[in-house]
Amino acid sequence: ILNSGLHIISDRSVWSALAYGRSSRQWLRKINRYALFPDVVILLDAPNNVLLSRVKKDNYLESKLSQERMTAIRTKYQDIAFRMSNPFDNDLFTLNTNEFESSTSYRIHEFIKKVLNND
Repeated sequence: ILNSGLHIISDRSVWSALAYGRSSRQWLRKINRYALFPDVVILLDAPNNVLLSRVKKDNYLESKLSQERMTAIRTKYQDIAFRMSNPFDNDLFTLNTNEFESSTSYRIHEFIKKVLNND
């Protein structure tokens, strides 16, 4: 599939392992060294209270996480975005998703179309 010219969109990647992982970053990078890295990363960010209300409303697995753990995960994602903006030779884009979910979905869709059209 990867060599066929098709695009693959995933909601998780090595970046997720780094953000959710409780082990050292060095160990997480080591165990993921053979993982495929994304060409483009879109970091969806919102304040903690917005994130918590969304995961609790939608009953995601993350809804079981404490506010402190969610804050730590968000902080790790922000750290990755700030310190490693191009660690795997890819593009990183951050979208503020502190608005209504329907407009966020539309913005993500439009952004992906724009990125794909630049291939």
